[in-house]
Amino acid sequence: MFPHDHLFKELLRAFFPEFLELFAPKVAERIDFSSVRFLEQEVFTDLPDGDSRRTDTIAEVRTVSGEPEIVLFHVEAEAERRTAFRERMWEYYYLLTARLKQPIYPMVIYLSPGTGGIVWEEYRRELFGERILSFRYQAIGLPDLKAGDYIDGDNLLGVALSSLMKPGDLDSLARKWKAIQAISKSRVSESGRILLTNAVEQYIPLSPNDEATLKRRIAELLPKEQKMISIYELRGEQRGIEKGIEKGILAGRQESLQQLLRARFPTVSPAILARVEQLSETELSAATLRILTATSPSEVVGPPA
Repeated sequence: MFPHDHLFKELLRAFFPEFLELFAPKVAERIDFSSVRFLEQEVFTDLPDGDSRRTDTIAEVRTVSGEPEIVLFHVEAEAERRTAFRERMWEYYYLLTARLKQPIYPMVIYLSPGTGGIVWEEYRRELFGERILSFRYQAIGLPDLKAGDYIDGDNLLGVALSSLMKPGDLDSLARKWKAIQAISKSRVSESGRILLTNAVEQYIPLSPNDEATLKRRIAELLPKEQKMISIYELRGEQRGIEKGIEKGILAGRQESLQQLLRARFPTVSPAILARVEQLSETELSAATLRILTATSPSEVVGPPA
């Protein structure tokens, strides 16, 4: 199963201003994005049902002016819309407020349809016919939005997330190619392009014939200086085909990650680079996503053995 939570956590950390500009533009106008700080995930063991749960993304920001000066954004990414989720969001809100003592703006990103788009959801408690509690949070149902409203925009996060939206008149190949072109020609860092491209790759599956067509277009039509290290190169698929063995795929992905490490951390040690060759396919996927926000090589691959 693809790790949606991990991908969206990395996307939000890398493109948090773009996220708010897309889905809460009036709120974004009031935020000083030079001061964004991401807090460690909160683990709650004191929930009423006895379960242990971990929050997704918590960002601390300062406002441009006025009160409150510091605001926390709590964003959850949900693959499925569950009936008990509204109550869970209330529990998170209550516990985070009690622990962190800061105003909190709660949001959820749904990866399954049913919200109607960008809406406010509400959790209520009533007793004796009276409303005792009313808690609201902003919900972004990506599959209920129109890809055409985002894929041609200047916001690259919107371009990437359009892969989860209603396709409209564009078929899968056209949407994927359009998104990859926009991302590859942008001025975003190489690691940022990889992260955005990874989202497009994961959420717009193609038939084998269309996949081959897309690879040819990438190779032939994107200028060399504008090419990203695409998800295809990260997977080392071409090397695997040429050699006819799965080791080629793994070796290609390892080599790509080593190149990224050298580009991001010019003084990376040989021991860390050697550690890359010990990573499994699953570990390589996670490490490639971590490189965007890591502050040291060891955060990407772990300490050398």
